[in-house]
Amino acid sequence: MKRKKIKSGKSHSMVVVLFLLMTIIIDSLVIGVAGYVYTKDIRESYSRICNGTALVIASSVDGNIVDEMQEGKADQQYAVLKNQVKNTLEQIPNLEHIYIYDMQRDGMHLLVDTDADYRIGEIIPYPSPLKKYKDLLCDGKTPDAFETSYDGQFYMTSLLPVFDLRGNCVCYVGCDIDMDEAYANRADFIKRLAVIVSVPTLLIALSTAVFIKKRILSSIDCLDDYLKLYHRHN
Repeated sequence: MKRKKIKSGKSHSMVVVLFLLMTIIIDSLVIGVAGYVYTKDIRESYSRICNGTALVIASSVDGNIVDEMQEGKADQQYAVLKNQVKNTLEQIPNLEHIYIYDMQRDGMHLLVDTDADYRIGEIIPYPSPLKKYKDLLCDGKTPDAFETSYDGQFYMTSLLPVFDLRGNCVCYVGCDIDMDEAYANRADFIKRLAVIVSVPTLLIALSTAVFIKKRILSSIDCLDDYLKLYHRHN
């Protein structure tokens, strides 16, 4: 009889453990799904900002005089464009980099770059994050906004083509927005959500498991003991 009680006690403890384990698994799934949705939303939000900024700059570039600007024959238009790029960079939070390049097979021919001290028309090698888009860019296609990483920092990057009247792609406007703050906010969100979700549910699960153990399983054990005693005496 004593041995049976020990086994019942172990099974009761196992019920509590399984109850808590199930709660932890459900909480993890909820937090994981919420984190995925949050990440997807911030990426879409930053992508819209990045695309919108690139579109504003691209609409201000006269594709018919890009060659003239690179040759120093349209200084006034170039000064206006460069000033607009600078002002845009200062006005949009987390916007780190705006650049305009003519993407060619031999490299990127600079027009404007807020983060480089090169001469206009200078040919810059494709950076590693853009190398896989080289063929697409040289064909005048528009890549989807994508994430890049420089020196451990994450950016959302948009590249939009600019065309002349003949339909030729003469350059690309690129924008990089810093994603580090967004990912830091995501980490804080997940931590707060974990506390908000896990603490109450674990307490409820523990209370429910203890209640089931004391009020239901113990009663079942008592009933089982009475039935066994009854059969022994009969």
